[in-house]
Amino acid sequence: MTIIDDDDELYIIDANERTITCNKPTHVVQNDTESEMKTFKCPKIIEGRDITTCTEKRILIKNGSNYDAHDIDDMEAIDDKYVKFTWPIASGSTQNFGKLYFCVVFRDTKEDGTITYSWSTAIYKGLKVFEAINFDGGAISPYLDVLEQWKYILENGAAAAEAALEKANSWVDEAKTYSENAQTSAENSEQSYQGAKNSEENALIYSNNAKASADAAKVSETNAKTSEEVAQASEEKAKGYAEVAQASEEKAKGYAEVAQASEEKATALVDSRFYIDDDGYICLDKEL
Repeated sequence: MTIIDDDDELYIIDANERTITCNKPTHVVQNDTESEMKTFKCPKIIEGRDITTCTEKRILIKNGSNYDAHDIDDMEAIDDKYVKFTWPIASGSTQNFGKLYFCVVFRDTKEDGTITYSWSTAIYKGLKVFEAINFDGGAISPYLDVLEQWKYILENGAAAAEAALEKANSWVDEAKTYSENAQTSAENSEQSYQGAKNSEENALIYSNNAKASADAAKVSETNAKTSEEVAQASEEKAKGYAEVAQASEEKAKGYAEVAQASEEKATALVDSRFYIDDDGYICLDKEL
């Protein structure tokens, strides 16, 4: 498909920051259909991969509660480094007034639906859908973008229809893969929860053990303090006994000195009052 020239500001994709920017975004109005074109400029090589070779190049869209998708089928080179492509906004993306969110996705998918490569921008939130009045008396499908693309494909041959069928099957397989991944994530979350619960219980046990150790240490400290006080009292008591013994020793020494003096005094007294006569008898000195 040939790119339709558009004079609006380009939407620039920054592969490093994963962002989409536009200096002057042109807003759309509720129920716009193929009346507004957005043109994108994107690096041709992202992290060493040529995005022009990707099997899926899509714009994913959210408008209120509606979700839509646009397959990029008009990508062409600007130069050796950049490519450009367009997004003709259909009514499936403008059902609700308010915000119009979108992102750009590039993927490689095997025949069995296994995704081997996927790269996406962050969501661009700078586009608005202004409120309009519209009533045609009929029901409006939230998937007109996709239906209109399928109509174009069917009008252009059976081969294109077969390719569309294969892509639809790949979307079904992709949804199945997402479901399996979600189930795996749920199981992993349950395991993580059990692990966290076990860690909490172990932490409580460690806390109780630490508290018991602290109490035991406190008791040991109290016992040590009591033993120290008893030892100090015993030392003071022994010191008192030593002082008493020293006093008793000094007192006994005094008694010995008194006894010796008394003995000496008694001896002197005997020597001064008695004498031994010639016959060997002890006699009292009459002159005393």
